[in-house]
Amino acid sequence: MTFIAPVLKAGGGRQGRGQGRGGARAMTVATIPADTLNYLLTLKDDQKTKIADIQKKLAEDRKAATGDRPKITELNTKANDDINALLTTDQKTKLKEHMPVLALLQRSRAIPLAALPAVKLTDDQKTKIKDLAKDTQDKITALPRADRRTGSAPLVAEFKTKVEALLTDDQKKVIADTVAKARARAAA
Repeated sequence: MTFIAPVLKAGGGRQGRGQGRGGARAMTVATIPADTLNYLLTLKDDQKTKIADIQKKLAEDRKAATGDRPKITELNTKANDDINALLTTDQKTKLKEHMPVLALLQRSRAIPLAALPAVKLTDDQKTKIKDLAKDTQDKITALPRADRRTGSAPLVAEFKTKVEALLTDDQKKVIADTVAKARARAAA
């Protein structure tokens, strides 16, 4: 079963080249939690273990390279390449289909990627999120290129509101718990 079909333009060039504007990290295969990748791609046990190890090493190496943008870019690129080398052709195709919607979910913070497997979206919710994402991306694409960065913020906020309206109270609790745990880890 497919989680979400491709709805956003993939954008050219390589992804994962370090920090984006304003310090926000670009979403890449190395930044998607291993459990979420498993949820989307049905990884084999050895893939899960190796991906988790690569991501753990990336996090440690990024801390050690704080402030060294070229080094961080190099680390991100290597981690992405290493994870992509572990994926099958079918898994890479599936991931490419999911990436644009995942990026919009991450940007809006409607559903943290770490919480996605535990949220257990229904097929109906998945379809509605896909449709909302397509509509939002179409509106963003219609903006003049110079206005997309700032002009898209209200559209992304509207997407978040609409996604949250689709969620049950239990799903919202899972998200709140995941966010609280992440904040506690960051504070520690």
